[in-house]
Amino acid sequence: MIIRSMKATFGVLDHRTLTLKEGLNVIEAPNESGKSTWCAFLRTMLYGPDTSRRRSGELSDKIRYTPWNGALPWGSIDLEAGGQRITLTRKTVNPAAPMRAFSAVYTGTGLPVSRLTESDAGEALTGVTLPVFRRTAFITGGEMGISASPELEKKISALLSAGEQDSASFTEAAARLRAWDRKCVYRGQGKLPELEREIAGLKERLQGIRALHQELDQAEITAEKARLLADSLKDDRPSGTESAALRLEQKRLELERRALDREREAREIRDSLRQGPLRGRRPDAASLDKARKDAARAGELQKRMKKPLPSGWVTAAFLILTLLTLSAGIVWRRPVLLAASGVCLCLGVLWRVRRYAAVQARRADARELNGLLKRYAVLKPEEIEESCRRSEERWRRSEALLSEAEKLRRELASLEKEESLPENSKLREAEERSLQAARNAARLRGRLDTMEEPWALSSELSWAERELETWKRRHKALEIAAETLARADEEMQLRFAPELSRRAELILCRLTGGRYKTLVLGRDLSPAAGEDAAVRESGYLSRGTLDQTYLALRLALCELLLDGRDPCPLILDDALTSFDDRRMGSALDLLSEMAEHRQIILFTCQKREAEYLRSRNRIKE
Repeated sequence: MIIRSMKATFGVLDHRTLTLKEGLNVIEAPNESGKSTWCAFLRTMLYGPDTSRRRSGELSDKIRYTPWNGALPWGSIDLEAGGQRITLTRKTVNPAAPMRAFSAVYTGTGLPVSRLTESDAGEALTGVTLPVFRRTAFITGGEMGISASPELEKKISALLSAGEQDSASFTEAAARLRAWDRKCVYRGQGKLPELEREIAGLKERLQGIRALHQELDQAEITAEKARLLADSLKDDRPSGTESAALRLEQKRLELERRALDREREAREIRDSLRQGPLRGRRPDAASLDKARKDAARAGELQKRMKKPLPSGWVTAAFLILTLLTLSAGIVWRRPVLLAASGVCLCLGVLWRVRRYAAVQARRADARELNGLLKRYAVLKPEEIEESCRRSEERWRRSEALLSEAEKLRRELASLEKEESLPENSKLREAEERSLQAARNAARLRGRLDTMEEPWALSSELSWAERELETWKRRHKALEIAAETLARADEEMQLRFAPELSRRAELILCRLTGGRYKTLVLGRDLSPAAGEDAAVRESGYLSRGTLDQTYLALRLALCELLLDGRDPCPLILDDALTSFDDRRMGSALDLLSEMAEHRQIILFTCQKREAEYLRSRNRIKE
C-alpha cells in the first residue's frame, strides 16, 4: 500500500494537504505544526476514531482532535493498494460521533470498494488489526516501548501455522481457561467447594436424623419400662389409696392453676402500667404531686388558648388609613396628614408584631399542652390526675394478686410435703419418671416430624456426590488443557522468538554500530540487550539505546508480519529524537534500504535527518 496524499480538517490541521511519494518521505516541521496530528489522522482514517479507555487525565481523540477552527472534522486519503487507486473519505454527520461517515471509492470513478467498510478498512488495507499496527508499523517517539497483546499473538500464530488470524491468542485462551477454572474453584469459592460444603452439610443432617431416631427408640423403651413400674406399684397399693391420691393430685393442680392465674393477672397489670404515665414506676406522693401540677398547668394552658388573638383586620385598617392620609397629604400638601400617615403606619406595624407574638405564644402553648396530654395518655387536662389515681389503684391490685399467689404457693408446698410421705413417695417417683420419659419421647418425635425424610436426604446426597465427581473431572480437564496450551505456546515461542530475536539483533547491531550484538526477548516482548553474552535489562540501558532496541524490535516485527506483496507504510513520528548523530545516520541508512520495497513516512522536528540524507545523496553522486 502506498499513500499518495492526505487532506484534513482535524485538530490543528485546517484544510491542509500532505502529498507523499514512494520510498522514504522525510517531513520536517517545527513543534505544534501538526506532525503528530497527521499521524493520528492517518490512524483514524484507516481504523476509525480511537474509542479505547483513557487513563485519568488524558483527553480522548474526540476532544483532543476537534478542529481548532470550530468546524466538524473530516478528511480524505488517496492511496494505491493492490495496483488500484482508492480514495477513503471520513466525514462527521453527528457531532457526538465524529469521523463516522465513511466511504471508499475507486479514485476518479466514484465506484464503491465493497471490501472496505468503516470498521475494517484498516485491517483490509494493512493486513493487521489496530493493536498490531500500533505495535509494529506505527512508531511514535513518546511510545517506542512495545508489549505483547492478544491481537499480536494471533498474528504470530497465524504466521507460524498458516491458519486463520481469527483464532484465539494464547493470552485470550489462557484467560478463558482460567475463567472456567475459577468457576470450579478459586480462593475457597466456586462449584467444587460449594458442592463439598453441601455434601458435608447433607451428611451432617443425615447423621443427626439417624442419631435422633436411635435416641427416640431408647426414649420409648425407657418410657415403657417406667410405665410398667408405675402400674405395678399401683397394683400393690392398699384399697382406698388410689382415690385419696387422686383427690390430692386434683387439689394440687387446682392450687397450681389459681397461683398461675394470679401471677398472670398481676404481670398483665404491670405490663400495662409500663405503657402508662409513670412508665411502670410505683406511684408515690411525689409522682401524684407532679401529676396535680401538670394537670393545673394543662388547665392554665387550655384557658390561655381559648383567649382570642389580636384581630388581623386592625392591621389592614391601619394600612388603609395610612394610604388615605398619605394620599391626602401628597394631594393637599399638608405636612400634618403626612405625619399622621407615618403614625398610622407605625401603629399598624406594632399591631402586626403584637399579633405575631400572640400567634407564636399560642403555638408554644399548644405544643406544651399536647406534650402533657400525650405523656399521660389522656385527652383533657382534668383527666391527668384521675389517670395517676387509676394507675395507683391498679398497682395496689397487682400487689394484692402477687400476695395471694404467694399464699397459694406456700399452701402448694405444704401439700407436696404431704405427698412425699413414705407410703406415696415410691409411686410418686415412678409416675414422675414415667411422665418425664413420655414427654422426652414426644419431644423427640416432634423434632423428627419437622425434619426431612432420610430417603430424601440420601437421594439428594447421591446427586450432589455425582455432581461433585463431574466437576472434579471438569477441573482436571481444564488443568490438562492449560498445561497443553502452555506447552503449545512455549513451542510457538521457540519457533518464533529465535527468528524475531535474530532479525532484531541484526537491526540493533547495525543501529548501534556493532556495539550491541545480543538481544534477548521476554514472554511479554520486554528486551534485554548486551555487547556480548552478558545482557542488561531495559532498566539499565540509556534512553537512546532503549529507543534503538525498541525500534529494532518493531522493524523486525514489520519484516516478519507485514512484508507481504503489498506491504503497508511505516509511520515514524519523532522516533529518532533520542538518537545521536552517528546512530541516527545508521537508522536512516536502514530505513532507506527498507524504503526500496515499502513506503516510509518519517516526521521530525529537526533538520539533521534531511541534511544527512542530502549529504549522503551528494556523496553517492
